[in-house]
Parts: sequence; C-alpha cells; structure tokens
Amino acid sequence: GLKSATAGERFGAVAKVTRDDTGERVRSGRIQCRAKIGSTPLRPEQATFRNTVAKCIWRLPAGSAGKTVRGSLTVTALGVTETRTFAERIRPERPLGPRATSRATA
Repeated sequence: GLKSATAGERFGAVAKVTRDDTGERVRSGRIQCRAKIGSTPLRPEQATFRNTVAKCIWRLPAGSAGKTVRGSLTVTALGVTETRTFAERIRPERPLGPRATSRATA
C-alpha cells in the first residue's frame, strides 16, 4: 500500500511479505527503497522490515506538486528477491489551517 503523495509531506510504500508456496509470513529479510522525482533521487527517511511488513518512507520536497514520484520497494528473504514498483502524481501541499479574516465593524 501507499500513503498518498503530497508535496512537503512524508510518502510511504508498504508491503506485507509472505511465502508464495505456503502463505507463511516472512519475518526477516533485506529491504531496499528507491524513489525519484524526475531524475532526482530521494533518500529514504525510513527503511524497515519488522513483523512481516516492509516499509519505505521518504519526505517529498515542498514545491514538487504536479510532478510524479516513481520508485520501488525490494525485499530479499529466504533466497528470493521481490520488487514492487510505484508511480504517483504528487498533490499540492495542504494548507496549514483556516485563513484568518478580519472585518471592520461600524
């Protein structure tokens, strides 16, 4: 699964890892996280594999709205390597809160 891509915020790719042949959960392995916007690579803030869940987290730059983040989450476990790829358009930054307005009263 993915957390939606929003400029200036964290973005993540998550995968539950199980064996194809037995359905058994895989509890450890090696994870590799890759992402880029255009030709600019992003460095992951987090790359973890715990309790059968592989997770990669990146911070998307402010001002990247309208561009596409592309990447992959690769897990190597029990001698097998699996890669999941993604591409998602980056949404505009969320406003900080309601705008304050002032009104003059007579």
